[in-house]
Amino acid sequence: MAEQHDVRRDEADIEHAEDGKAEPVHRAEAEEHIRRSGGAIVRLPDEEILAAQREVGALEGIYCEAASAAGIAGVRRERPSGAVVCVITGHGLKEAAA
Repeated sequence: MAEQHDVRRDEADIEHAEDGKAEPVHRAEAEEHIRRSGGAIVRLPDEEILAAQREVGALEGIYCEAASAAGIAGVRRERPSGAVVCVITGHGLKEAAA
């Protein structure tokens, strides 16, 4: 099972925020929903997210952005039982210039 993290900010989050990457706009709301639902945050390396992005493209013909592929990568790692829905918003062309 993947390493799960408490929703509190830890040192890695603080370093991540200071390296120029944006903090989520609705972070406090998201953390509250995670707490109430018994959910967890799963950290994934970029390689797993990008692999999921490629897989969605190859299997479904959808060029999703990496942020959307992160949910799919998390499901692949966690292998939850029961039905799972991953919402894919945005497209990979948003990242083409990056």
